[in-house]
Amino acid sequence: MGYCRILVLENGDLAVRIQTMRWETREFTYYLAIIDRQGNAKTLLRHTPRLFVVGNDLFYFQNPDHMEPNQWIVARLRGGG
Repeated sequence: MGYCRILVLENGDLAVRIQTMRWETREFTYYLAIIDRQGNAKTLLRHTPRLFVVGNDLFYFQNPDHMEPNQWIVARLRGGG
């Protein structure tokens, strides 16, 4: 099973969040790809925390080390995307 979400960055690049699940274990794996407007992959990150939102080119990931809700990891791409 897979799921994809596309977010537009301020510079026009696309952030593509890909979520897959193994049926046997019900375990989710998350990937993040940054793609330019010509369709060229600039970055591919494997096994990232779950990405919820991108705002002002800040990426808000679920913090996997905290059980409490609303615990975030905030990141920015180096080089402005």
